[in-house]
Amino acid sequence: TGKTILMATCIFYEFLLANKFPKDKRYCHNALVFAPDKTVLQALKEIQTFDRSKVIPPEYLNWLNTHLKIHFLEDTGTTLNTIDRSKFNIIISNTQKIILKRQHKEKSKVDQLFSVPSYDEGSAYDDISDLYGFDQPEDEGELLDNQRFSKLTRLEQLGIYVDEAHHSFGNALAKDMGLKSAKTSLRLTISELAKSLKS
Repeated sequence: TGKTILMATCIFYEFLLANKFPKDKRYCHNALVFAPDKTVLQALKEIQTFDRSKVIPPEYLNWLNTHLKIHFLEDTGTTLNTIDRSKFNIIISNTQKIILKRQHKEKSKVDQLFSVPSYDEGSAYDDISDLYGFDQPEDEGELLDNQRFSKLTRLEQLGIYVDEAHHSFGNALAKDMGLKSAKTSLRLTISELAKSLKS
């Protein structure tokens, strides 16, 4: 149905309007596109390669091509290299590269050895986790954060687009559909991102 082109076009027009009305909170200055798996992630490369002149008026095309920055998070080890508080980034990732998970198991002896000590009087190593942009959770059940999630929270007016969006509905919609719960890792990640972006 051409939904990838449609989604890209929506993002491009959001960026054009955000540039024209920079203080208007209705328009996103950055976009995160969640793909459900690797196959779909490859299909979303079309956002970068298709002919934008077919959907963008010529007077805006040069500006868009100059300012647009597209980031693909294909591998788990890929670092998100956006500049904090920058604009007009499109980050395309499958959910596993950014997703927050709950820590269910006890730490191994190696994890305990390398975790940051939490002494009352403080320690020279208390802030070491900040070097990498995320904190190591100390308690079972605490959310596991990662570098990509932390970088996303430092982008202004982030719009979140979800391919195969029926995997991310909230509790109200789940109840309307007669489902017991909408607690998925994807929904949790989106909700936590939304909370972080508001603060």
